[in-house]
Amino acid sequence: MEFQQQNPSIMMLPWLAEGHISPYLQLAKKLSARNFIIYFCLTPINLDSIRKSGNVQVEPSSIQLIYLHLPSPSQLPPQHHTTRSLPPHLFPFLIPAFDAAKPNFSNILSTFKPNLVIYDFLQPWAAAAANEQDVESVMFLTTGADGISSAVHYFKNPTWNTLSKRLNSKNIFSNGLVVLKMVLETKTDFWNAWKDLQTWC
Repeated sequence: MEFQQQNPSIMMLPWLAEGHISPYLQLAKKLSARNFIIYFCLTPINLDSIRKSGNVQVEPSSIQLIYLHLPSPSQLPPQHHTTRSLPPHLFPFLIPAFDAAKPNFSNILSTFKPNLVIYDFLQPWAAAAANEQDVESVMFLTTGADGISSAVHYFKNPTWNTLSKRLNSKNIFSNGLVVLKMVLETKTDFWNAWKDLQTWC
């Protein structure tokens, strides 16, 4: 009797924003081209948008779109289970609703039994759900190297932390915006603007 091995499968769970979904879709296409079966898990509003765009050929292909239903508090109806066109006052309801989808995600994992879960940074509960079912998981960050290295530097460099605290005490909304404003207004380069900002603080 000949044993037929099934292609490995991956469950992908990006954050509910286009800037996260698009890189996940690109990765899904690359993995699919290498014979991985991809389960692309998102809220219905986001998956319907993907279907309408024609960006992904849906079933029967190696990328299957899987609905993840979020609990729907009265403040956050299903058409707002995405960051696209989400009114700012509803954003505080979206993250908790997404977090509350862990049981639904666990059921999806039980049904599809992927070999790996690839999840985004805002849902560590996805890794926990995978771990509970002995499924390996990995976080795929969609931010650029500059954003990640800045965050690492921020947490490791006491000078940077001190500067940030001084800026925050002056009620400045964003260090980056201040530097950008200085660069644009004075036609100076970034590093000189940053040094001026440190002196000012």
